[in-house]
Amino acid sequence: MISKRFRRGLAISIDGVPGADTVVSPPVKHVTLYGADYRGVHANLSVAEGERVSVGTTLFSDRSCPEIKVASPVAGRISEIVIGARRRLASMTIEVEAAVPIGFETERLNTKELLCESGLWAGMVARPFGSVPDPSRRPTALFVSAIDTAPGAPDPGRLIHENDENFARGIEALTNLTDGPVFVCVDQNTPNIPENRRVHTVAISGLHPAGTFGTLIDLVHPLHSGGEIWQIHAQDVIAFGHLLTTGYVSGERIVGQCGPGLKVPQLVQVPMGAHLVDMLADNVADGRWKAMSGPPVGGFESAALRRNHFQVSVLPRPEPTAVRPRRWLPGNTKPPNPDALIPNRAVDLALGPDVPVVPLLRALSVGDVETADRLGARSLLEEDMALVTYAAGGQQDFGMLLRRVLDQIEEAA
Repeated sequence: MISKRFRRGLAISIDGVPGADTVVSPPVKHVTLYGADYRGVHANLSVAEGERVSVGTTLFSDRSCPEIKVASPVAGRISEIVIGARRRLASMTIEVEAAVPIGFETERLNTKELLCESGLWAGMVARPFGSVPDPSRRPTALFVSAIDTAPGAPDPGRLIHENDENFARGIEALTNLTDGPVFVCVDQNTPNIPENRRVHTVAISGLHPAGTFGTLIDLVHPLHSGGEIWQIHAQDVIAFGHLLTTGYVSGERIVGQCGPGLKVPQLVQVPMGAHLVDMLADNVADGRWKAMSGPPVGGFESAALRRNHFQVSVLPRPEPTAVRPRRWLPGNTKPPNPDALIPNRAVDLALGPDVPVVPLLRALSVGDVETADRLGARSLLEEDMALVTYAAGGQQDFGMLLRRVLDQIEEAA
């Protein structure tokens, strides 16, 4: 086992952290999948509104790479398909019903084919740029995250302990996707993971964002020019192992409900894309609260649980404030400019990868693509910037600014 200590980071505490003793299963009536959660996939729809689907039914595939498919996490009826700008899929909502899941011939298909056919391939993310990986490529390394340092996050180690056989089988199969190493990143309390010459367990210690993929990759196997690294969460590995064992897809996941707005912080087992109103049910206290998909730092308001989120946060909703127009002509009013970035120690500690933080943030703020790329922007994704945005006061969304720069770098590549 390799041990790594992350020496930066911030201690963030919130009220309402779920315990690890009990997992409840609230009834979910609707799930919604968002096209934006599958970056790089230009959806070619395989279903229509009103059509009934089973768990594992292909909902859409990528127009340019039909091997990449997204499958239904539940059985039910397609109640709504929303097409957004440039004829891209915005969202697809399924009304949950009972039905028999689709079986897959696990012995006939190899690892890549089985992942693609079942829709589980879309659970991986490739760096740089953060798209769903191209099945024709092979990464230099593959990272599995079995650690989560976000406040209120469910402990992946506990899930691995309860699903050790499926997790081990999923890890073994993932080694077929790369000629390089597979790194399983855990915390100090995670049970031993079987290792071999291809699978390496890395024990990580430190404050948040020690558990984010950007930090893990930078600590263990930094992304080099021309290379590609793929990342996948432990719960998706368990789902793949379940498929290999049973021949059926499981769309369920364990999600932490956290925050001061909850009556009872708890762990819930729900399908991917579950509507937050169903998940929370009567568990929200009286008052002004906002329900967010994702962790307290880095989550955002959404009707449903997003593809790569494993938390729901219920936090105080700020009181509305009146914005005084800066010009006397109503047609000429503009929102106030964000405050200037003031360097401080919290900002320096908030970014996991070892890059010049303040110069990078300034380059992102003004859209200086060349400087941002030189300072390490292409090794980052939006999730890596969440704590930086928080530490800088939240006036600017550095994740959004990073995405603008990454899109320009990728377009020019």
